[in-house]
Amino acid sequence: MPSLFTFRATQPPEIGAMAKITLLHRVAYEKATPSSELTSLEMKIRNRHVESRLQKSLTELQILNGTGRTSLLAIHELLVPLGDRLEWQERYSIASASKAMGDPPTKGEE
Repeated sequence: MPSLFTFRATQPPEIGAMAKITLLHRVAYEKATPSSELTSLEMKIRNRHVESRLQKSLTELQILNGTGRTSLLAIHELLVPLGDRLEWQERYSIASASKAMGDPPTKGEE
């Protein structure tokens, strides 16, 4: 199985970036979980599982899309948990609406 670096290098830039963001998000979540006292072997197994799941999901999306390219939103919807996705969509829609109306960006949207 190819490494995450090889996988990201063979994908369009937006897919590689989303793969990196998603994996970092999952690692940060698992590090915050008190029960995640994993040995190095368990970490390697978990990382390979996440990489293979990510690669399989992106391949399925590309097949469904038919063009070999997928949108960031489609990747985001597939990989990010529902609660986080709803928060992201709400934040994105508020930022888009304020930009369309010419409002100055709020802190963190610059």
